[in-house]
Amino acid sequence: MFSNIGRIRAIPVLLALVLLIPLALAQPAESASITVQVDNRYCDTAASISQFMFLRGPFPMKVKVLSPPQEVGAGQTKRFSFELEQSPTNVTVNGRSGGEQFSVQVESGGRAEYSCGFISVGSPEEGTEFGGEGQEEGTGETQQPESGKAQLPPQLGNISPGMGPQNVVNELRNRGARVTVQGSRNNPKLGDVSDPLLIGSLPSGFAATGYWVNGPGQLRSVITWDRPSTDFVLVVVSSSFNFCASITPPGGGIEVSCDAPRYTEPVTTIGNSPVPGNVFLVLAIKLGGPSQAYVLSLSG
Repeated sequence: MFSNIGRIRAIPVLLALVLLIPLALAQPAESASITVQVDNRYCDTAASISQFMFLRGPFPMKVKVLSPPQEVGAGQTKRFSFELEQSPTNVTVNGRSGGEQFSVQVESGGRAEYSCGFISVGSPEEGTEFGGEGQEEGTGETQQPESGKAQLPPQLGNISPGMGPQNVVNELRNRGARVTVQGSRNNPKLGDVSDPLLIGSLPSGFAATGYWVNGPGQLRSVITWDRPSTDFVLVVVSSSFNFCASITPPGGGIEVSCDAPRYTEPVTTIGNSPVPGNVFLVLAIKLGGPSQAYVLSLSG
């Protein structure tokens, strides 16, 4: 009799253990810190971000609505940080640019292009760029000139290989240059670069004129002028962030060129020459002095 009662009393204990063991073994879900980086490299006006949708596979996990929408100005980059219960596989970003709505889905750890630039998704520990091509595209580490090679003058600040077209324009303006830009990435000034000549003139002081042009896979460019004491810099940036800069030779000159490979002119050329790409911003920059007329020659 006693043994039967003992077995009966043991049953609830065994049931409790059966229920508690899985709970003890279960690990709490780890939270995930997610950062979405939105840059505006191409547009002259702000891009507006209104909503983030986090998905795991095809299923939405969380929706974050920004009210009011957050703007990413021309040449700016903004990061949006979120704490989630688990890591998403994709993030859909909704917003407006150029008066039109856009919806872009980005894989975690990756990057996707939208009308004004790129959207990247990663974790804060992954640094300033997410995805495998970030530094090549220009917002990660920039390449520095080799010792003994050409270097851009201090008036041009942080301009260097790896920067995007709008970033170069913004840096010039931040440094006090008067900059005008003709055409745009989507509506270039020139649609054909088979040997055109553009005649321009820059006002006195630190000034620049930029020209958006189309090219057949690469661009050769040369600026000439008639006053050797005038210091010019030619900067060419493609929409895929290939870069070339040419400075006036030491002692003065009347030509700067992104025409031949830089190893042929190591003291005046920085970056890739000719510049690979299909859409380019070509900048004629005068560092100071009186007004100066110039001729810009372009070819594919």
